[in-house]
Amino acid sequence: MARGLRLGIAVGPTRAVATVLGSKQALFASEALNLPDDNNSPAVELFRVFVQLAERLEEAGAGPTDGAQIHLRLLPPWADTRIVELPPLREEELVAVLQRDVARYFLGGVGPQAVGVHTAGRNSNGGDGQPVLVAAAALSLLEAAREAAVQIGWSLESIGPAHGAWLSAAGDSDSEARRGIIAIEGSTAYVMRVEGRVTAAVRQVPASDLTSVADALDVGPGRVLVWGPPGAEQELADLSSSAGWVVDPLPGGAGGRSDPLEVAATWAGRALLELVPPTLAAQRDSRRRASAVRLWITAAALVVAAAGAYVWGTYRELDAVSAERREIAERVRPLIQAQDSLQQLNDRIQAREDLWANTPRWTPVLVELASLLPRDSHLTALYASGDTVELEAAGSRAGEAIQALRAAGLFRDVRLQGVVERELENGETVVERFRVSARLAGVPPESTGGLE
Repeated sequence: MARGLRLGIAVGPTRAVATVLGSKQALFASEALNLPDDNNSPAVELFRVFVQLAERLEEAGAGPTDGAQIHLRLLPPWADTRIVELPPLREEELVAVLQRDVARYFLGGVGPQAVGVHTAGRNSNGGDGQPVLVAAAALSLLEAAREAAVQIGWSLESIGPAHGAWLSAAGDSDSEARRGIIAIEGSTAYVMRVEGRVTAAVRQVPASDLTSVADALDVGPGRVLVWGPPGAEQELADLSSSAGWVVDPLPGGAGGRSDPLEVAATWAGRALLELVPPTLAAQRDSRRRASAVRLWITAAALVVAAAGAYVWGTYRELDAVSAERREIAERVRPLIQAQDSLQQLNDRIQAREDLWANTPRWTPVLVELASLLPRDSHLTALYASGDTVELEAAGSRAGEAIQALRAAGLFRDVRLQGVVERELENGETVVERFRVSARLAGVPPESTGGLE
């Protein structure tokens, strides 16, 4: 396979033309075709035509066409093109609007359609009703073309109407000059009028009525290109001149070709209007992602190389720094050890201070308890953990003792644990034994320390 070989192919109603793009030698091949009028299952016929075109190009000296990248341009009825008046929207918004209402603008379309727009020269700040060159084609036809290309071993790079290629051949100038295009293919004349960069009119009239062809161009002044049979050129030139138009010589970029399909094939790789079916869009997205990955890998390789050069250049300096660091480490090691010892000592002191600050002082508590209990009551046991206290007491009036504890500000959450036990002491006095739990008021729960 000749890698990098690019082919431009233009398909009309009855024939197809192919050429090698970027070749110093103008090589063309032509093949008659018979596509079904309803656009159903044209893949077989397109495959046959592609094979014939490839064979003829190879015979003409183009070399092997296996794996070629192709740019396909379609004439009506395979791709329809017209001017639509739309507000000043962004291109993606225009495509969305047209895709949604494609049946409204292209009445003859069958099944799902792919839509493309050419927005050059539009004023984004203008009012409603700005002209937009719009193209549409059946998705089934576009997928058939892609399938035929894949079967032959080609890669379909772009697809669109022949009008976009003709615009490129005529020049997409920024000037305000009026330009006209007349392309006669078979029994149909395709007429376009360009105002500066804006395509203002697209017409399709019978080629047999040259007067109608000239009328479709509108009144000059301006310059017009004519592609078609040699017999019609002079008459069209005369008719156009009478309407104020000047017929230009054939553009050198088109290789001096006068055949509309040859011009479309020659400029297929630089066409100004595309149709992008979902499969082609997915293919391009995949390539963009792959390209991004390659760029990332290249950038990473450059970074690694730069880092390697930097490391290599600083290796000796790092060795010197490492040696100096080891020397300094030997000098400061005793200081670091001493600092660590001091820090450990300081941590222990701080821990003891925290423990002392957060541990309840039980001597004041015991004194306060002694004053709170009735005179005939006494403690028998006291248990403490953190801020929680459990005490056992005995006396003749357990209820009074418990109430006194609750009324004091020293404790909170004073609760009787179990039941009050009553027993005789010395055979006469009733002694009540009870167990109470409480929490020290004003002592945080996390305080540690205990007493038993």
